[in-house]
This record gives sequence, structure tokens and C-alpha cells, in this order.
Amino acid sequence: MNEENLGFKIVKFLETRNWNTLKIDSGVPIILRLKCPGDDSFLKTICTLIGDKGKQKLRIGICPSCGYLAHMDCPDPKWLSNFYSTSWNKLKDAGRAVQVLRKSFASGDFARKDEPIINLVKKILIDKSRYICEIGCGQGFLLKRLERLGFVNSVGVENSRHIAEIARQAGGLRIIDSSFESSSVQSELKKMAPFSLIYCRHVLEHVYNPAEFVKLVSGLQSQGDYFMISVPNLEGAISMACLLYLPHLQYFSKNALQKILENNGYKIIDDSLTNNNEINLVVQRVALRQEKLSENYKVDYFSKIMEKFVKGLGFTKKHYSSVRRLWWHRRMDKGGQASFFRNELVDKIYWRIFSKIIMHKDKTKYPLKSALISNLVSPSIYQRDSSIEIWFENDVEFLYK
Repeated sequence: MNEENLGFKIVKFLETRNWNTLKIDSGVPIILRLKCPGDDSFLKTICTLIGDKGKQKLRIGICPSCGYLAHMDCPDPKWLSNFYSTSWNKLKDAGRAVQVLRKSFASGDFARKDEPIINLVKKILIDKSRYICEIGCGQGFLLKRLERLGFVNSVGVENSRHIAEIARQAGGLRIIDSSFESSSVQSELKKMAPFSLIYCRHVLEHVYNPAEFVKLVSGLQSQGDYFMISVPNLEGAISMACLLYLPHLQYFSKNALQKILENNGYKIIDDSLTNNNEINLVVQRVALRQEKLSENYKVDYFSKIMEKFVKGLGFTKKHYSSVRRLWWHRRMDKGGQASFFRNELVDKIYWRIFSKIIMHKDKTKYPLKSALISNLVSPSIYQRDSSIEIWFENDVEFLYK
């Protein structure tokens, strides 16, 4: 397999299940993010998304030394903020949502995903009389759990105003409904600082400047305070999500996240909940820059993640049909390329049987996602920008929930 000539054209998405598609046309303003937030080194392009007959190019790069993967060309913050407010996480019946949430709070029927975090919090000696904060608190499940544990002073930050309002009405929680990085939010939080505990789950992959985000967190804590952070783990993340899932502007390896944290005065005290799919760290604020930075960054992450994408996008086998189906799992990084039949009935039967075999083999109940793809046909004079190229019939299309 020639890894210098990998790619395909996405003709159309077929089965996307709970994912939607969004076209990025020429009217969308694009900003550049070319450096690693951990050491300021330039990212190396690993994949290029190409639309509009080659005129549109959106690069995805990686820091070879630490494993930070990011969209180097991405929609600007104002555009993405508008996308969130108009298309992201909308609830059809807010009144009904308040009733359901209020009932959950009263019965103690909380999200199971918070249980390991709660158990971890119980092990740490945290001053419960001081303020704690959750960034990206959603409907406030974790804040309500911590309230029951005796944390009497808490505040949440939630970018979605309608979600924040539902949480306030249902649980009487104190929630600031704006971006954590905004000056107004920072001003309000500083009135309650320093925070004995700040928790942030699956937020850092959405922000434009993760180093600046962690710096702001650090500024709200004193030496000895705790910061708990969870992000998707690049090494186990779904390859198609890494490349095409729009709300995630970047992915981290544990080394990449650790470098950013250490640069801002934190040291890791617990990583017991970290696994292949998710990085979960408990870090403690120390004297800024007095801790020696980790020297664990000896992996060639470019080669490692290239190998991951080659497997996850089905490049490990030679395919003789110019038009075929790219498939991937919803919950695990496994995918491939399969036959596609132009006869609709034949293809429907084949795909149903193929899907069931794969799902049974991989012991998953979640249906596969897929897209119709074709071979790349590039002129001999065309200069590739990266080892992997994904072309689109028209504009580049991203996926989102």
C-alpha cells in the first residue's frame, strides 16, 4: 500500500443515523490554526478535505511529537457560534424537558456516566465550603449530584441558553449561559474564585484555543486546587469523526493534553479513568512553571495516526470497483470499504446482510454508518497537500449531531 497516494471522493452519504450533514461553502469565513498549543510547533498536514473542484481545501494536521490533531482551516468563531445557536442541541418542548428533568432530580435518577467521576471526587480532599464550577454543565446533572454530596456553593457555565434555562428552572442551579472564554463570564467567575474544584467534560475539543482555555481555568484557582478534565482520546476515536465531525475542532492524545496542562501549572495526580476512548485526568494546581515538563513525547504520532486512519478508512485492502461503500462503526474505530450495487434492491439486501455480519462479529448493537465513494482521478501535474485526501462532489461536507 502506497501511503503517499491514499484517498477517495465522497459521492454522497448513505446511512448517517443520528448524524446530519452540513456543507461548508465559499461564503463560510475560514480561520487558520497552524501550531500546536502545547509547544507552538507547526502542525504537519495528515489529511486534506477538498471541494469545489479543487478550489476549496481544508487541512487537518497533527503535532508529530505529542499527538495533538486539529482542523487547521476551520470556520471562524462567529460562524460556529451561530451554528450552535441555530442547529445544535435544540429541544422541541422546553416545558416538557423541565418537568422530566425536575422529576429526575427529585428521584435521584442521574446519568450513569457521572458515577465514576462522583466516586473519584469522594476520594479527593476538597473543601466543600468553597465554590466549585462545572464548565459545559448541560442540564446540571453533575452539579446536582455534587450538591447532594455537600458542595453548597456551585456554579455552572453552559453556552446553550435554552439548556441553561431548563437546568435553572428544574434544579434551581446557578448557571451562567455564555461562553467560558468571554470577558463577562470571566469577570463573574472571578468574584467567586479561587475554585476548589473545576470540572470540564468534553468541552476542550470544541474550543479554538485550548491552551488559552486552560490558562483561564488556571487563573481561577490557587495552588492545591483541583481541575478534572475529560476529552475524547485521539488514539481510540472514530477515524471518520476525527476528520469530518465538525463540532470537534481538535483531538488530544494523553501526552498532548498533559503538555498543555503542565504548561499552565498543573500536575497529574490521577488518570485511573483514562481508557482508549476517553482521557480522564485529575490535576492539581502547583506553582506555575516550577514543575518539570514531562519528557514522554517520544512517539512518532504522525506515523501512528496515519496507521490508524489507514485501517479506519479501509485502505488496508485493494479495491477493484471504482464505486463502493465506505462504512464505519458508531462507537468504535473500525471501518472498511465494501461493494456497492447499482441495483437498489440488490444493494439493500447485500448491505443488510453485510451489516448484520459485521455487527455480530464486532458484538455491537449500533447500526453501521456509510457513504458512497469513488476512486480519485487527479491530473498527473496535481501536487498533493497530504498523504490522505477526501474529495467531495461539490462543497466540503461535515457531519454533526
